[in-house]
Amino acid sequence: MYKESYYFQHDYEPTSDPKIIALIGEHGAIGYGVFWRIVEMLHSESEHKLPKKQYLFSAIAKQMLTSVEQIVTIVNYATDVCELFILDENYIISERVNRNFNKRNDISVKRSEAGKRSASMRSNKSEQVLTSVQQNSTNANKGKEIKIKRKEVSADAFLKPGMVL
Repeated sequence: MYKESYYFQHDYEPTSDPKIIALIGEHGAIGYGVFWRIVEMLHSESEHKLPKKQYLFSAIAKQMLTSVEQIVTIVNYATDVCELFILDENYIISERVNRNFNKRNDISVKRSEAGKRSASMRSNKSEQVLTSVQQNSTNANKGKEIKIKRKEVSADAFLKPGMVL
């Protein structure tokens, strides 16, 4: 399993969605939990689809502390009645998950392009400054001038009373 995402955008108040209401109405909290577990797994897969295999249903059943039959029933209901998933011959797919990744990829591409433009502008600006202004040596600027005040002291200041020079 390929881990591309550590988080994904979660809908605000998904229990107001009629599809989710129908799923909860038919299968209760276990239906809701199975739905979100599958969504999480889809986000973790590199191609964002899960194999429609017995071992997958067994793994989900063990994680959710229920039976394989109940998982299959919930997945079929979520697909056929609620239209929350798409089942093809070999995979479980979610349009919602695919939209999340498409949106994320679009944002990533835009940020990359903006970063490249910014770097190019900074590079061009620094070249102009170097060619139009004479630069001072960095080493010359680094040296600090240390000024010491010297106080002239007469030898008399060190003599104790009664001593003669």
